[in-house]
Amino acid sequence: MPDLKTALLEGGELVISGRTVAPRHVDLIELESGEEMIWIHDEDIWISIDVASDEVLFMTEFETEIDASEDMQVHQGVEFELTFETKGNVVDEDGEVQDSMLFRDYASEDGEIMRIAEFSVSGEVIMGVGKSVPEEEVQFSD
Repeated sequence: MPDLKTALLEGGELVISGRTVAPRHVDLIELESGEEMIWIHDEDIWISIDVASDEVLFMTEFETEIDASEDMQVHQGVEFELTFETKGNVVDEDGEVQDSMLFRDYASEDGEIMRIAEFSVSGEVIMGVGKSVPEEEVQFSD
């Protein structure tokens, strides 16, 4: 992929599995491990890109009452087990911290991912369910 971070911040679009996504909001995330992620939001779509590995998660956002501190979640009758938890910061283009957050990934037996992110400053909680998308199904259009 080209320099995705720069391209997205300049208003580019992604085509994922034939669906065009025009980012309405792009978050630059720095995890406590030093890894960087890009989170893209377009209406009810949430795309997470791991900058180092180019792993892309394509998720649909949802709203429901969930206790994010639980190690097991159920969504639409599907059980998800906690697989990953980390803290990080939302940063601007200059690397200045705008918010801090905690996010947890859960996985179902069929490989679906549920992500819950809780932001400290804004108080926002976002939740999404989806799957990893092969790199060849992700294209950039400017």
